[in-house]
Amino acid sequence: MRVWLAIVVVRALVAILRGLSRGGGALPGRLALAIAPGLLGELGQRLPRGVVMVTGTNGKTTSAHLLDEVLTGSGFRVLRNHSGANLASGLATALALNGGADVGILETDEATVPRVAPALRPTVMAVSNFFRDQLDRYGELTTTVGHVQRGLPHLAPSGVAVLNADDPNVAGLAASAPRVVYFGLTGAGRSAAERGEEGADARRCPRCGEALRYDMYQYAHLGSYACAACGFQRPPLDLAVTVHHHPEGQELEMDWHGERWRVGLSLPGTYNAYNATLAAAVALTLGVPPDGVARGLGQARASFGRMEALAWRGVDLRLALVKNPTGFNQVLETLADDPRPKDAVMLVNDRYADGRDVSWLWDVDFEGLVPRTGIDRIWTGGTRGRDMAVRLKYAGLPTDRVAVVPGPPAAVLAAAVGAPDGRAGHGRRLYVLPTYTALLAVRQGLAAEGVVRHFREG
Repeated sequence: MRVWLAIVVVRALVAILRGLSRGGGALPGRLALAIAPGLLGELGQRLPRGVVMVTGTNGKTTSAHLLDEVLTGSGFRVLRNHSGANLASGLATALALNGGADVGILETDEATVPRVAPALRPTVMAVSNFFRDQLDRYGELTTTVGHVQRGLPHLAPSGVAVLNADDPNVAGLAASAPRVVYFGLTGAGRSAAERGEEGADARRCPRCGEALRYDMYQYAHLGSYACAACGFQRPPLDLAVTVHHHPEGQELEMDWHGERWRVGLSLPGTYNAYNATLAAAVALTLGVPPDGVARGLGQARASFGRMEALAWRGVDLRLALVKNPTGFNQVLETLADDPRPKDAVMLVNDRYADGRDVSWLWDVDFEGLVPRTGIDRIWTGGTRGRDMAVRLKYAGLPTDRVAVVPGPPAAVLAAAVGAPDGRAGHGRRLYVLPTYTALLAVRQGLAAEGVVRHFREG
């Protein structure tokens, strides 16, 4: 009776919130869990093919979106927390809205994993990477790794951990899982000499604590590594992917236990190659054939604020969420690969969902990357828009190229209006790089003008 009542409450409240053009991702689930604390376990067990939990610091939403595309295209009936509401309340909302799905894809916050895994007993837990993120909430990286590690023993009896072998902290989780599938990138990367000091989040062996030696880096601490002291090293790859980049996307050469094929991906950037590889590894583990993987990934487009392409007031917009140093660096790398003339809006909020501590801005390589991007002008905004402008000043950008407009939607409008006439028609793009709550504010403003739909869970 409690579970039934909780489902009724969620569906009624979501319907009301949709009528008010509100999201409704977390609040209904919060009420549902208050009514029926065992809701997650009860509803998770109703999915015939179980739950796929996607976690890690960067790439959860995009990886879950790509996996959804692949599984749906291969005949699975998929339930997903589309809004990215990835705490227990958001998962509860998604499960309560189930309309006949046979598998759940649940993007899950790292700190939430040990709370919900015992109830959900996931069939697959996929882990993307570990980077420093929201230090005021997570603390140091070992805390984040520990959260996920405590969830892995609660996989279903036949459950599988799908792990990014290129991240030593992720690969080090293998001992906590009953069965492991490893994925990673091969081929072009950077040598240790080329890397410099970028991405010091995994300098030491997760097994013995000694320094790791790298043969090659993809970015930050992701790459091919080994520990001379205890023998820990990047494990052999079950799914190995070689990446060929181009400005509007990339081609992925996939090798699954010797079976090879190519996939066209419209999303640019090495970080999106990892997201697609994670999605492919999970799909293959669930029995999707290679042609189904290629078809699903080939048809996929950018998800909610993850290099999302929009046309507004004659301007070619790209929305790309930024939330930590590694993610910001990778977005700037992607901008550098785009040869078009471009401007940018950098929006930094310090609300709870963003992380109160914005000192991470000083770890972003603006000095090295912004000159490479070809950005002409930058507008900054959000509650920490002035902090962002100060950071750019210290990075050496001339002050006449940076303007502060506090409100996120107002900053985007100022950038669009401030561009000289005809820029958009000549291939100029406006990249909007917001933190999470700033992204929501921008999309709400665009929804009011009919550019995007108000986001709805379910």
